[in-house]
Amino acid sequence: MTRSRLGNDCVSYRKSNEARAKSASSAWDTCRGALAFFLALVLWLRLASAVGAASGTPWHTESDILSGDVLSAWQLWENALEPETWAQEDQSWIPSSLPWLISAHPSSANTALAAGSMGLHRTVDGGETWTHLPGIVAPVIAIAYKSGDSQIVFAGTELDGNYRSRDGGVYWHRINSGLLQDKLGNVAGAVALAADPLLPSTLFAATTTAGGLYRSQDEGATWSLANSGLPEESIRGLAITESSSPRLYAATSSRLYLSSDRAATWSLIGALPIETSRKLLVEPGAPVTLLLVAEDAIYRSTNGGLTWIDLDLPPEMAPIRDAVLVSGTQFTYLFVASENGPYWQRLTPATPQSPPQVQSETVIYVDVTGHTIREPFLTYYVTHGGVARFGFPRTDAIAEDGSTVQYFQRARLEIVTDEEGERVVQSLLGKSLHSGEDLSAASTQTDTGSTPEQYAVDQVFASFYASNNGREAYGSPVAPAADEEQLNGVILYTQYFEFARLEHHPGAATPVLLGLIGDEYLMQRGWLE
Repeated sequence: MTRSRLGNDCVSYRKSNEARAKSASSAWDTCRGALAFFLALVLWLRLASAVGAASGTPWHTESDILSGDVLSAWQLWENALEPETWAQEDQSWIPSSLPWLISAHPSSANTALAAGSMGLHRTVDGGETWTHLPGIVAPVIAIAYKSGDSQIVFAGTELDGNYRSRDGGVYWHRINSGLLQDKLGNVAGAVALAADPLLPSTLFAATTTAGGLYRSQDEGATWSLANSGLPEESIRGLAITESSSPRLYAATSSRLYLSSDRAATWSLIGALPIETSRKLLVEPGAPVTLLLVAEDAIYRSTNGGLTWIDLDLPPEMAPIRDAVLVSGTQFTYLFVASENGPYWQRLTPATPQSPPQVQSETVIYVDVTGHTIREPFLTYYVTHGGVARFGFPRTDAIAEDGSTVQYFQRARLEIVTDEEGERVVQSLLGKSLHSGEDLSAASTQTDTGSTPEQYAVDQVFASFYASNNGREAYGSPVAPAADEEQLNGVILYTQYFEFARLEHHPGAATPVLLGLIGDEYLMQRGWLE
Protein backbone atom coordinates (compact mmCIF):
# COMPACT_ATOMS: atom_id res chain seq x y z
CA MET A 1 0.00 0.00 0.00
CA THR A 2 1.29 3.45 -0.86
CA ARG A 3 2.27 5.03 2.42
CA SER A 4 2.61 8.71 3.25
CA ARG A 5 5.38 10.29 5.25
CA LEU A 6 2.60 11.99 7.15
CA GLY A 7 1.33 8.68 8.44
CA ASN A 8 4.77 7.35 9.31
CA ASP A 9 5.90 10.51 11.10
CA CYS A 10 2.68 10.98 13.07
CA VAL A 11 2.60 7.42 14.36
CA SER A 12 5.43 8.17 16.80
CA TYR A 13 3.30 10.75 18.57
CA ARG A 14 1.66 9.13 21.60
CA LYS A 15 -0.91 10.12 24.19
CA SER A 16 -0.17 9.06 27.74
CA ASN A 17 -2.62 6.87 29.64
CA GLU A 18 -3.03 9.68 32.15
CA ALA A 19 -4.16 12.11 29.44
CA ARG A 20 -6.67 9.59 28.16
CA ALA A 21 -8.28 9.39 31.58
CA LYS A 22 -8.79 13.13 32.07
CA SER A 23 -12.08 15.01 31.78
CA ALA A 24 -13.51 16.51 28.59
CA SER A 25 -11.89 19.83 29.54
CA SER A 26 -8.50 18.20 29.81
CA ALA A 27 -9.24 16.36 26.59
CA TRP A 28 -9.61 19.68 24.85
CA ASP A 29 -6.22 20.82 26.20
CA THR A 30 -4.75 17.58 24.90
CA CYS A 31 -6.37 18.17 21.54
CA ARG A 32 -4.93 21.64 21.34
CA GLY A 33 -1.53 20.13 21.98
CA ALA A 34 -2.09 17.62 19.22
CA LEU A 35 -3.18 20.41 16.92
CA ALA A 36 -0.05 22.37 17.69
CA PHE A 37 1.94 19.29 16.77
CA PHE A 38 0.50 18.82 13.32
CA LEU A 39 -0.23 22.45 12.47
CA ALA A 40 3.47 23.11 12.88
CA LEU A 41 3.99 20.59 10.12
CA VAL A 42 1.42 22.04 7.73
CA LEU A 43 3.83 23.96 5.50
CA TRP A 44 6.08 20.95 5.16
CA LEU A 45 3.15 18.61 4.67
CA ARG A 46 1.82 20.69 1.81
CA LEU A 47 5.09 20.10 0.01
CA ALA A 48 5.00 16.35 0.55
CA SER A 49 3.29 14.80 -2.43
CA ALA A 50 2.52 11.61 -0.55
CA VAL A 51 0.18 13.27 1.92
CA GLY A 52 -2.73 12.54 -0.38
CA ALA A 53 -4.80 15.61 0.50
CA ALA A 54 -7.31 15.44 -2.29
CA SER A 55 -8.52 18.56 -4.04
CA GLY A 56 -11.53 16.73 -5.36
CA THR A 57 -12.01 14.44 -8.32
CA PRO A 58 -10.82 16.16 -11.52
CA TRP A 59 -13.35 17.70 -13.87
CA HIS A 60 -13.72 15.92 -17.21
CA THR A 61 -14.99 16.90 -20.64
CA GLU A 62 -14.54 13.51 -22.34
CA SER A 63 -16.73 10.44 -21.95
CA ASP A 64 -14.07 7.76 -22.46
CA ILE A 65 -14.41 6.29 -18.95
CA LEU A 66 -18.20 6.54 -18.68
CA SER A 67 -20.50 3.60 -19.41
CA GLY A 68 -24.08 2.38 -19.20
CA ASP A 69 -26.83 4.79 -18.22
CA VAL A 70 -24.25 7.39 -17.18
CA LEU A 71 -22.83 7.46 -20.71
CA SER A 72 -26.32 7.77 -22.22
CA ALA A 73 -27.11 10.69 -19.95
CA TRP A 74 -23.80 12.34 -20.84
CA GLN A 75 -24.42 11.99 -24.57
CA LEU A 76 -27.82 13.65 -24.14
CA TRP A 77 -26.16 16.60 -22.40
CA GLU A 78 -23.48 16.83 -25.07
CA ASN A 79 -26.14 17.04 -27.77
CA ALA A 80 -28.22 19.54 -25.81
CA LEU A 81 -25.21 21.89 -25.66
CA GLU A 82 -24.15 21.41 -29.27
CA PRO A 83 -25.37 24.30 -31.49
CA GLU A 84 -25.60 22.06 -34.56
CA THR A 85 -28.34 19.93 -32.99
CA TRP A 86 -30.53 23.04 -32.79
CA ALA A 87 -30.13 24.04 -36.44
CA GLN A 88 -33.50 24.50 -38.12
CA GLU A 89 -33.93 25.53 -41.77
CA ASP A 90 -30.27 26.57 -42.10
CA GLN A 91 -30.40 28.58 -38.89
CA SER A 92 -27.76 27.65 -36.29
CA TRP A 93 -28.17 28.81 -32.71
CA ILE A 94 -25.28 30.55 -30.96
CA PRO A 95 -24.03 29.16 -27.62
CA SER A 96 -25.66 31.92 -25.57
CA SER A 97 -29.06 30.78 -26.87
CA LEU A 98 -28.61 27.17 -25.78
CA PRO A 99 -30.77 25.73 -22.95
CA TRP A 100 -30.48 26.87 -19.36
CA LEU A 101 -32.49 23.87 -18.14
CA ILE A 102 -32.16 20.26 -19.31
CA SER A 103 -34.55 17.77 -17.70
CA ALA A 104 -34.07 14.15 -18.68
CA HIS A 105 -36.98 11.73 -18.61
CA PRO A 106 -36.68 9.52 -15.48
CA SER A 107 -37.16 6.23 -17.36
CA SER A 108 -36.26 6.94 -20.99
CA ALA A 109 -32.61 7.73 -21.64
CA ASN A 110 -33.30 9.29 -25.04
CA THR A 111 -36.14 11.59 -23.99
CA ALA A 112 -35.72 15.01 -22.38
CA LEU A 113 -37.13 18.50 -22.12
CA ALA A 114 -34.95 21.58 -22.57
CA ALA A 115 -35.85 25.17 -21.76
CA GLY A 116 -34.09 28.34 -22.81
CA SER A 117 -34.52 31.62 -24.63
CA MET A 118 -35.85 29.64 -27.61
CA GLY A 119 -38.71 28.31 -25.49
CA LEU A 120 -39.46 24.75 -24.43
CA HIS A 121 -38.24 21.86 -26.61
CA ARG A 122 -38.40 18.06 -26.49
CA THR A 123 -36.14 15.31 -27.82
CA VAL A 124 -36.88 11.61 -28.20
CA ASP A 125 -33.59 10.64 -29.87
CA GLY A 126 -31.01 11.52 -27.23
CA GLY A 127 -30.76 15.16 -28.26
CA GLU A 128 -29.94 14.61 -31.92
CA THR A 129 -33.03 16.63 -32.86
CA TRP A 130 -35.38 18.90 -30.90
CA THR A 131 -39.04 19.78 -31.37
CA HIS A 132 -40.46 23.07 -30.18
CA LEU A 133 -43.40 22.74 -27.77
CA PRO A 134 -46.02 25.49 -27.96
CA GLY A 135 -48.31 26.32 -25.08
CA ILE A 136 -45.96 28.05 -22.62
CA VAL A 137 -44.87 31.54 -23.64
CA ALA A 138 -43.03 32.64 -20.49
CA PRO A 139 -39.54 31.25 -19.81
CA VAL A 140 -39.67 27.83 -18.12
CA ILE A 141 -37.19 27.65 -15.24
CA ALA A 142 -38.38 24.56 -13.31
CA ILE A 143 -39.45 21.07 -14.43
CA ALA A 144 -40.47 18.04 -12.38
CA TYR A 145 -41.94 14.63 -13.28
CA LYS A 146 -44.68 13.03 -11.22
CA SER A 147 -43.41 10.19 -9.04
CA GLY A 148 -44.52 6.89 -10.52
CA ASP A 149 -45.99 8.40 -13.71
CA SER A 150 -43.44 10.18 -15.86
CA GLN A 151 -46.03 11.04 -18.49
CA ILE A 152 -47.23 13.74 -16.10
CA VAL A 153 -44.82 16.66 -16.10
CA PHE A 154 -44.93 19.97 -14.24
CA ALA A 155 -43.31 23.22 -15.36
CA GLY A 156 -42.78 26.47 -13.47
CA THR A 157 -42.39 30.05 -14.72
CA GLU A 158 -41.46 32.82 -12.33
CA LEU A 159 -44.18 35.33 -13.32
CA ASP A 160 -46.71 33.28 -15.30
CA GLY A 161 -47.57 30.53 -12.86
CA ASN A 162 -47.27 26.77 -13.22
CA TYR A 163 -48.24 24.30 -15.95
CA ARG A 164 -48.97 20.58 -16.23
CA SER A 165 -48.71 18.13 -19.12
CA ARG A 166 -50.26 14.66 -19.15
CA ASP A 167 -48.51 13.45 -22.32
CA GLY A 168 -44.83 13.82 -21.48
CA GLY A 169 -44.65 17.53 -22.26
CA VAL A 170 -46.33 17.85 -25.67
CA TYR A 171 -49.40 19.81 -24.50
CA TRP A 172 -49.60 22.04 -21.43
CA HIS A 173 -52.35 23.50 -19.24
CA ARG A 174 -52.22 26.16 -16.51
CA ILE A 175 -52.50 25.03 -12.88
CA ASN A 176 -52.55 28.27 -10.88
CA SER A 177 -55.48 27.94 -8.47
CA GLY A 178 -54.30 29.24 -5.10
CA LEU A 179 -51.21 31.03 -6.40
CA LEU A 180 -51.13 34.77 -5.71
CA GLN A 181 -51.45 37.30 -8.52
CA ASP A 182 -50.15 40.87 -8.36
CA LYS A 183 -51.93 43.98 -9.64
CA LEU A 184 -50.19 43.64 -13.01
CA GLY A 185 -51.60 40.16 -13.51
CA ASN A 186 -48.33 38.32 -12.82
CA VAL A 187 -48.80 34.94 -11.14
CA ALA A 188 -46.14 33.72 -8.69
CA GLY A 189 -44.93 30.57 -10.39
CA ALA A 190 -42.25 28.09 -9.37
CA VAL A 191 -38.53 28.66 -9.74
CA ALA A 192 -38.03 25.14 -8.33
CA LEU A 193 -40.33 22.10 -8.14
CA ALA A 194 -40.09 18.90 -6.07
CA ALA A 195 -42.36 15.87 -6.43
CA ASP A 196 -43.00 13.76 -3.34
CA PRO A 197 -41.53 10.26 -3.92
CA LEU A 198 -44.12 8.51 -1.73
CA LEU A 199 -47.25 10.60 -2.29
CA PRO A 200 -47.47 10.87 -6.10
CA SER A 201 -50.13 13.60 -6.10
CA THR A 202 -48.12 15.86 -3.77
CA LEU A 203 -45.92 18.56 -5.28
CA PHE A 204 -43.92 21.44 -3.78
CA ALA A 205 -43.18 24.74 -5.48
CA ALA A 206 -40.63 27.39 -4.51
CA THR A 207 -41.38 30.98 -5.52
CA THR A 208 -39.36 34.16 -5.15
CA THR A 209 -42.43 36.22 -4.21
CA ALA A 210 -45.83 35.93 -2.55
CA GLY A 211 -45.07 33.66 0.38
CA GLY A 212 -42.21 31.61 -0.96
CA LEU A 213 -43.27 27.97 -0.54
CA TYR A 214 -46.45 26.29 -1.83
CA ARG A 215 -47.76 22.73 -1.67
CA SER A 216 -50.28 20.92 -3.86
CA GLN A 217 -51.85 17.59 -2.96
CA ASP A 218 -53.83 17.13 -6.16
CA GLU A 219 -51.21 17.16 -8.95
CA GLY A 220 -51.04 20.94 -8.98
CA ALA A 221 -54.76 21.59 -9.46
CA THR A 222 -54.79 23.72 -6.29
CA TRP A 223 -52.01 25.28 -4.23
CA SER A 224 -51.70 26.46 -0.63
CA LEU A 225 -48.95 28.18 1.33
CA ALA A 226 -46.68 25.86 3.33
CA ASN A 227 -44.20 28.29 4.85
CA SER A 228 -44.66 27.84 8.62
CA GLY A 229 -41.18 28.45 10.03
CA LEU A 230 -39.84 30.06 6.86
CA PRO A 231 -39.21 33.71 7.79
CA GLU A 232 -38.22 34.62 4.24
CA GLU A 233 -40.63 34.76 1.32
CA SER A 234 -38.11 34.22 -1.46
CA ILE A 235 -37.16 30.58 -2.00
CA ARG A 236 -34.51 29.97 -4.64
CA GLY A 237 -33.90 26.24 -4.36
CA LEU A 238 -35.87 23.13 -3.42
CA ALA A 239 -34.88 19.47 -3.12
CA ILE A 240 -36.49 16.34 -1.67
CA THR A 241 -34.91 13.01 -0.75
CA GLU A 242 -36.08 9.69 -2.14
CA SER A 243 -36.33 7.88 1.19
CA SER A 244 -38.91 6.30 3.47
CA SER A 245 -39.05 9.55 5.46
CA PRO A 246 -38.49 12.27 2.86
CA ARG A 247 -36.47 15.33 3.85
CA LEU A 248 -37.46 18.53 2.05
CA TYR A 249 -34.79 21.22 1.80
CA ALA A 250 -35.45 24.86 0.90
CA ALA A 251 -32.75 27.41 0.11
CA THR A 252 -33.28 31.16 0.40
CA SER A 253 -30.68 33.69 -0.70
CA SER A 254 -28.65 33.15 2.47
CA ARG A 255 -30.04 30.26 4.54
CA LEU A 256 -31.00 26.60 4.31
CA TYR A 257 -34.16 25.17 5.89
CA LEU A 258 -35.40 21.62 6.46
CA SER A 259 -38.86 20.08 6.73
CA SER A 260 -39.33 16.47 7.80
CA ASP A 261 -43.14 16.63 7.67
CA ARG A 262 -43.80 17.57 4.04
CA ALA A 263 -43.64 21.34 4.54
CA ALA A 264 -46.02 21.43 7.52
CA THR A 265 -43.20 22.98 9.57
CA TRP A 266 -39.68 24.19 8.85
CA SER A 267 -36.48 24.51 10.88
CA LEU A 268 -33.32 26.46 10.16
CA ILE A 269 -30.20 24.44 9.34
CA GLY A 270 -27.74 27.29 8.84
CA ALA A 271 -26.14 29.82 6.54
CA LEU A 272 -25.34 29.16 2.89
CA PRO A 273 -21.85 29.80 1.53
CA ILE A 274 -23.06 31.99 -1.34
CA GLU A 275 -26.03 34.34 -1.88
CA THR A 276 -26.41 33.88 -5.63
CA SER A 277 -27.40 30.22 -5.79
CA ARG A 278 -29.57 29.01 -8.66
CA LYS A 279 -30.27 25.39 -7.84
CA LEU A 280 -30.33 22.99 -4.89
CA LEU A 281 -29.78 19.26 -5.45
CA VAL A 282 -29.75 16.23 -3.14
CA GLU A 283 -27.63 13.21 -4.06
CA PRO A 284 -29.53 9.97 -4.78
CA GLY A 285 -29.32 7.59 -1.85
CA ALA A 286 -27.58 10.16 0.35
CA PRO A 287 -30.24 12.22 2.15
CA VAL A 288 -27.76 14.53 3.87
CA THR A 289 -25.53 15.19 0.85
CA LEU A 290 -26.47 18.41 -0.96
CA LEU A 291 -25.23 20.51 -3.87
CA LEU A 292 -25.71 24.25 -4.17
CA VAL A 293 -25.24 25.53 -7.72
CA ALA A 294 -24.54 29.16 -8.65
CA GLU A 295 -23.50 30.77 -11.93
CA ASP A 296 -19.79 30.59 -11.10
CA ALA A 297 -19.53 28.18 -8.15
CA ILE A 298 -20.76 24.83 -6.86
CA TYR A 299 -20.73 23.89 -3.18
CA ARG A 300 -21.32 20.48 -1.64
CA SER A 301 -22.33 19.44 1.86
CA THR A 302 -22.02 15.89 3.19
CA ASN A 303 -23.66 16.69 6.54
CA GLY A 304 -27.06 18.09 5.67
CA GLY A 305 -25.96 21.66 5.08
CA LEU A 306 -24.00 22.28 8.29
CA THR A 307 -20.81 22.96 6.35
CA TRP A 308 -20.07 23.22 2.64
CA ILE A 309 -17.40 22.11 0.17
CA ASP A 310 -16.16 24.34 -2.64
CA LEU A 311 -15.83 22.08 -5.67
CA ASP A 312 -13.21 24.36 -7.18
CA LEU A 313 -14.44 24.95 -10.74
CA PRO A 314 -12.06 25.55 -13.64
CA PRO A 315 -12.37 29.20 -14.77
CA GLU A 316 -13.63 28.26 -18.22
CA MET A 317 -16.66 26.49 -16.76
CA ALA A 318 -18.49 29.70 -15.85
CA PRO A 319 -21.15 30.74 -16.51
CA ILE A 320 -23.03 27.61 -15.45
CA ARG A 321 -26.38 27.01 -17.11
CA ASP A 322 -27.58 23.84 -15.37
CA ALA A 323 -26.41 20.92 -13.24
CA VAL A 324 -27.78 17.43 -12.60
CA LEU A 325 -26.83 14.37 -10.56
CA VAL A 326 -26.74 10.99 -12.34
CA SER A 327 -26.53 7.69 -10.46
CA GLY A 328 -24.12 5.03 -11.70
CA THR A 329 -23.68 1.47 -10.46
CA GLN A 330 -21.13 2.55 -7.85
CA PHE A 331 -20.83 6.33 -7.84
CA THR A 332 -22.89 9.46 -8.32
CA TYR A 333 -21.81 11.77 -11.16
CA LEU A 334 -22.31 15.51 -11.39
CA PHE A 335 -22.97 16.87 -14.89
CA VAL A 336 -22.60 20.61 -15.36
CA ALA A 337 -23.78 22.52 -18.44
CA SER A 338 -21.82 25.67 -19.25
CA GLU A 339 -21.64 27.91 -22.29
CA ASN A 340 -18.37 26.13 -23.11
CA GLY A 341 -19.96 22.69 -23.10
CA PRO A 342 -20.63 19.97 -20.52
CA TYR A 343 -18.33 18.91 -17.69
CA TRP A 344 -18.57 15.98 -15.31
CA GLN A 345 -17.12 14.94 -11.99
CA ARG A 346 -17.40 11.75 -9.95
CA LEU A 347 -18.49 12.52 -6.39
CA THR A 348 -17.35 10.77 -3.21
CA PRO A 349 -17.64 11.71 0.48
CA ALA A 350 -13.86 12.18 0.58
CA THR A 351 -14.11 15.45 -1.33
CA PRO A 352 -12.34 18.01 0.93
CA GLN A 353 -14.36 20.09 3.33
CA SER A 354 -14.11 23.86 3.57
CA PRO A 355 -13.36 25.15 7.07
CA PRO A 356 -16.35 26.23 9.15
CA GLN A 357 -16.77 29.97 9.55
CA VAL A 358 -16.39 29.73 13.32
CA GLN A 359 -14.18 27.16 15.06
CA SER A 360 -14.93 26.17 18.63
CA GLU A 361 -14.16 23.56 21.25
CA THR A 362 -16.62 21.22 19.54
CA VAL A 363 -15.23 21.59 16.01
CA ILE A 364 -11.71 21.36 14.57
CA TYR A 365 -10.83 21.97 10.94
CA VAL A 366 -7.82 19.94 9.76
CA ASP A 367 -6.18 21.85 6.94
CA VAL A 368 -3.93 18.93 5.94
CA THR A 369 -6.79 16.87 4.51
CA GLY A 370 -9.47 19.55 4.36
CA HIS A 371 -12.00 18.03 6.77
CA THR A 372 -13.54 18.84 10.14
CA ILE A 373 -13.80 16.72 13.26
CA ARG A 374 -16.80 17.65 15.37
CA GLU A 375 -18.62 16.23 18.36
CA PRO A 376 -19.26 13.54 19.30
CA PHE A 377 -16.33 12.18 17.26
CA LEU A 378 -13.95 14.88 18.48
CA THR A 379 -13.88 13.86 22.15
CA TYR A 380 -13.44 10.20 21.23
CA TYR A 381 -10.67 11.07 18.77
CA VAL A 382 -8.76 13.11 21.35
CA THR A 383 -9.13 10.77 24.30
CA HIS A 384 -8.27 7.60 22.35
CA GLY A 385 -5.01 8.59 20.73
CA GLY A 386 -5.73 11.41 18.30
CA VAL A 387 -3.58 11.71 15.22
CA ALA A 388 -1.19 9.01 16.45
CA ARG A 389 -3.90 6.37 16.56
CA PHE A 390 -6.35 7.45 13.87
CA GLY A 391 -4.41 9.77 11.57
CA PHE A 392 -6.11 12.74 9.94
CA PRO A 393 -9.78 12.73 8.84
CA ARG A 394 -10.50 11.61 5.29
CA THR A 395 -14.19 12.57 5.34
CA ASP A 396 -16.43 14.67 7.50
CA ALA A 397 -19.20 12.94 9.44
CA ILE A 398 -21.41 11.27 6.82
CA ALA A 399 -24.49 9.06 6.76
CA GLU A 400 -23.73 5.50 5.65
CA ASP A 401 -25.74 2.29 6.03
CA GLY A 402 -28.13 4.03 8.41
CA SER A 403 -25.37 5.20 10.76
CA THR A 404 -23.34 8.36 11.19
CA VAL A 405 -19.67 7.57 10.52
CA GLN A 406 -16.37 9.32 9.89
CA TYR A 407 -13.32 7.95 8.09
CA PHE A 408 -9.73 8.59 9.16
CA GLN A 409 -6.42 7.47 7.68
CA ARG A 410 -6.25 4.48 10.01
CA ALA A 411 -9.82 3.93 11.18
CA ARG A 412 -13.55 4.36 10.76
CA LEU A 413 -15.51 5.70 13.72
CA GLU A 414 -19.26 5.30 14.00
CA ILE A 415 -22.10 6.29 16.34
CA VAL A 416 -24.08 3.37 17.77
CA THR A 417 -27.03 3.22 20.13
CA ASP A 418 -27.33 0.28 22.52
CA GLU A 419 -28.07 -0.40 26.19
CA GLU A 420 -25.31 2.05 27.09
CA GLY A 421 -26.97 4.82 25.09
CA GLU A 422 -25.53 6.70 22.12
CA ARG A 423 -21.75 6.49 21.86
CA VAL A 424 -18.82 6.46 19.46
CA VAL A 425 -17.00 3.21 18.70
CA GLN A 426 -14.47 1.95 16.20
CA SER A 427 -15.72 -0.01 13.22
CA LEU A 428 -14.25 -3.45 12.57
CA LEU A 429 -12.20 -2.10 9.70
CA GLY A 430 -9.20 -4.39 10.20
CA LYS A 431 -11.40 -7.46 10.33
CA SER A 432 -13.35 -6.32 7.27
CA LEU A 433 -10.24 -5.71 5.17
CA HIS A 434 -8.72 -9.05 6.10
CA SER A 435 -11.84 -11.14 5.52
CA GLY A 436 -13.36 -9.14 2.68
CA GLU A 437 -16.73 -9.10 4.46
CA ASP A 438 -19.13 -6.20 4.27
CA LEU A 439 -18.16 -3.55 6.80
CA SER A 440 -21.81 -2.62 7.45
CA ALA A 441 -22.35 -6.06 8.97
CA ALA A 442 -19.88 -5.24 11.74
CA SER A 443 -21.63 -2.22 13.20
CA THR A 444 -22.73 -3.76 16.50
CA GLN A 445 -19.30 -4.41 17.99
CA THR A 446 -18.14 -2.99 21.29
CA ASP A 447 -15.03 -0.89 21.58
CA THR A 448 -13.09 -3.24 23.84
CA GLY A 449 -12.68 -6.08 21.39
CA SER A 450 -15.50 -8.40 20.38
CA THR A 451 -13.60 -11.33 18.86
CA PRO A 452 -12.54 -14.25 21.11
CA GLU A 453 -8.79 -14.68 21.45
CA GLN A 454 -8.38 -17.24 18.68
CA TYR A 455 -4.95 -15.97 17.69
CA ALA A 456 -1.96 -14.77 19.67
CA VAL A 457 -0.31 -11.40 19.18
CA ASP A 458 2.86 -12.16 17.23
CA GLN A 459 6.11 -11.61 19.15
CA VAL A 460 7.21 -9.00 16.59
CA PHE A 461 4.26 -6.83 17.59
CA ALA A 462 3.77 -7.90 21.23
CA SER A 463 5.74 -5.05 22.84
CA PHE A 464 4.09 -2.37 20.69
CA TYR A 465 0.65 -3.89 21.32
CA ALA A 466 1.12 -4.06 25.10
CA SER A 467 2.61 -0.58 25.51
CA ASN A 468 -0.22 1.05 23.54
CA ASN A 469 -3.16 -0.58 25.32
CA GLY A 470 -3.64 -2.77 22.28
CA ARG A 471 -6.70 -4.67 23.47
CA GLU A 472 -8.73 -1.45 23.62
CA ALA A 473 -6.98 0.45 20.84
CA TYR A 474 -6.61 -2.28 18.21
CA GLY A 475 -8.91 -5.09 19.38
CA SER A 476 -8.14 -8.80 19.29
CA PRO A 477 -6.07 -10.45 16.53
CA VAL A 478 -8.25 -11.79 13.73
CA ALA A 479 -5.47 -13.71 11.97
CA PRO A 480 -1.90 -14.86 12.55
CA ALA A 481 0.92 -12.64 11.38
CA ALA A 482 2.06 -13.22 7.81
CA ASP A 483 3.97 -11.67 4.93
CA GLU A 484 1.68 -9.50 2.81
CA GLU A 485 2.27 -7.75 -0.47
CA GLN A 486 1.26 -4.10 -0.33
CA LEU A 487 -0.31 -2.08 -3.12
CA ASN A 488 3.11 -0.68 -4.03
CA GLY A 489 4.57 -4.19 -4.38
CA VAL A 490 6.55 -4.13 -1.11
CA ILE A 491 6.19 -7.23 1.06
CA LEU A 492 5.71 -6.49 4.77
CA TYR A 493 5.21 -8.69 7.80
CA THR A 494 1.74 -7.74 9.11
CA GLN A 495 -0.93 -8.82 11.55
CA TYR A 496 -4.59 -7.85 11.39
CA PHE A 497 -6.64 -6.89 14.43
CA GLU A 498 -10.31 -5.98 14.75
CA PHE A 499 -9.71 -2.24 14.36
CA ALA A 500 -6.19 -2.01 12.95
CA ARG A 501 -3.27 -3.60 11.13
CA LEU A 502 0.24 -3.62 12.55
CA GLU A 503 3.17 -3.63 10.12
CA HIS A 504 6.85 -4.41 10.57
CA HIS A 505 9.22 -2.05 8.72
CA PRO A 506 12.76 -3.40 9.19
CA GLY A 507 15.40 -0.70 9.49
CA ALA A 508 12.93 2.11 10.22
CA ALA A 509 13.37 4.33 13.26
CA THR A 510 10.02 2.98 14.47
CA PRO A 511 9.92 -0.56 13.07
CA VAL A 512 6.29 -1.24 14.05
CA LEU A 513 3.73 1.07 12.47
CA LEU A 514 -0.02 1.24 12.22
CA GLY A 515 -1.25 0.57 8.70
CA LEU A 516 -3.25 3.23 6.89
CA ILE A 517 -6.21 0.90 6.55
CA GLY A 518 -8.70 3.76 6.38
CA ASP A 519 -6.95 5.07 3.29
CA GLU A 520 -6.73 1.58 1.83
CA TYR A 521 -10.43 0.94 2.34
CA LEU A 522 -11.37 4.25 0.71
CA MET A 523 -9.00 3.55 -2.19
CA GLN A 524 -10.71 0.20 -2.77
CA ARG A 525 -14.05 2.02 -2.93
CA GLY A 526 -12.66 4.63 -5.32
CA TRP A 527 -12.99 7.48 -2.82
CA LEU A 528 -9.26 8.21 -2.80
CA GLU A 529 -6.90 8.11 -5.75
